[in-house]
Amino acid sequence: MPIARLIEYKIALPSEHAFDLLMNIGNAGYFMPITRPGVIPAPKVSGKYSEKIRKVEDISRELGRILNQYSIPPPTALHEVKISLFNELLEYIIEDGEDLLTRVRQYLDTIEGIRGEYVRLRSIVDVASSVGGVIMERLKHFSMDIIPLSEEDFNEFSNAIANHGAEALPVSPG
Repeated sequence: MPIARLIEYKIALPSEHAFDLLMNIGNAGYFMPITRPGVIPAPKVSGKYSEKIRKVEDISRELGRILNQYSIPPPTALHEVKISLFNELLEYIIEDGEDLLTRVRQYLDTIEGIRGEYVRLRSIVDVASSVGGVIMERLKHFSMDIIPLSEEDFNEFSNAIANHGAEALPVSPG
């Protein structure tokens, strides 16, 4: 649209309807400048919207943190939603965003559980491989406990069980 055809309108309306008006202008596909001249005061955000906007920002911040932490690229596909009021948009984002965060947190908890199980199994494999196949064939009973100990506690423990014919093998994590 050529700049010569721009027309400025001044509209007076209750602040709780300003977001609906701006959203409908945006839905119509017309350009709305983001920067506002300093002479025009910022509209007051009603309490009805301020808490919801804060929730949307919190959801966005948390999802952004997860995307950055795990190097996940943001989605490339557009998601179109048909709404008529700004409040509906906020409620839709909050509901879907909270559901998404719940699922993502469940996936992350599962991944951390699997990571812990992997470390435990890796420690067992390390112990079994350091014991060796020859010793394993001669054993009638084999018991393995993996206990996190400091080096000093490990040495004391190792000396204590050596008197009973047992052996402690150090396993370093990771």
